[in-house]
Amino acid sequence: MSNNKDSVNDRMVKRTALPTIYLFIAASGTVIFYGIFKPDIVLPNVEAFIALIMIIGVEAKDAYKNILELWKHEQEVETDLHPDVIKGQQEIMKINAEHERTMALMTLEHQHTIALKQQEHEHCLAHEKQQSELGYGSAVGHSHKE
Repeated sequence: MSNNKDSVNDRMVKRTALPTIYLFIAASGTVIFYGIFKPDIVLPNVEAFIALIMIIGVEAKDAYKNILELWKHEQEVETDLHPDVIKGQQEIMKINAEHERTMALMTLEHQHTIALKQQEHEHCLAHEKQQSELGYGSAVGHSHKE
């Protein structure tokens, strides 16, 4: 869990389910160990050892099943949150795309305005040059608007 805080499920598993599972593993391992290395201890009481393993094993199986169900539920909760994250990401992408489109349009409008101003300036220069070539006086200081 985040911030090192255990949920109720985590505490329940640590206090009940895990000790049961560990006891089952220890008992089974001990019986197997003694069955291999000291069979004279296990063979006369094999039914008692089997009963011990079965009693602990049933509880351990249920505890293990509960752990898996809790884990599955937590995974489902995380998965259920996933579509919200995807939706949020899609909204951000949509806003970014709209912003980029708006900026591209503004750039085109700005370029068009600059091109028009450049064209007007070139037209004025050509008109002044034409006026000066025809001898109508100096074109310096005159401005033409059309």
